[in-house]
Amino acid sequence: MAGKCKINPLSKMRKVDFIFLIGLLTATVLSVVSIIEVRRLKNAPLTGNTITREIIREVERPEQEAGSPEQSPAEKAVPVVATQTPVAPASPPKQQITFIPVSGGISTTSTDWVDVPGSEFELNLQDDFGKTSSVTWEASIYEQHGNGRAIVRLSDKTNSVAVPGSEVSTNSDTSTLIKSDQLVIWAGKNKYQVQIKSEKSFPAFFDSGRVKIVY
Repeated sequence: MAGKCKINPLSKMRKVDFIFLIGLLTATVLSVVSIIEVRRLKNAPLTGNTITREIIREVERPEQEAGSPEQSPAEKAVPVVATQTPVAPASPPKQQITFIPVSGGISTTSTDWVDVPGSEFELNLQDDFGKTSSVTWEASIYEQHGNGRAIVRLSDKTNSVAVPGSEVSTNSDTSTLIKSDQLVIWAGKNKYQVQIKSEKSFPAFFDSGRVKIVY
């Protein structure tokens, strides 16, 4: 068959390669055009290196997305750190003070205890002021010539006893405020009265006084 022409297989392969090359170049040109358009819209300067980097990113991005496992909700959660606000310690309750005035204006030369008229008062310490309350008292007293002592105390008339810790005295010849130690008060509602005496029979004076209750 001398009239037939043989087709070279290499020519056919070159044609296929040429078509593949044309397709690859077309895709590359389209990609470059897309990048140029995006850059133009963003008003960003465009260089040869920029185009090359964008093409590489476009090729690598699908591989990275395919190779990156999706994070679980627990991995995406942002840890919350609990903070504790310091609480200031509660301040103890403020103490209160009550005074009971005691009338005076009397003198005596007796060396025995004498009740001071008008100096009576009643007190129910625990019921009125609580079990933690404390009591003292103070009196303005003097001895006329300063030759002996003027002495006063509180008497519990309900229980017929002198109040422990209530006795105070001075040998001053001018009115002086004298304070007692803490008193021992019996439980319940009791009646109290001031008593006075002179150490050496010289006039002893009780001007006034007051009972101090802290609770």
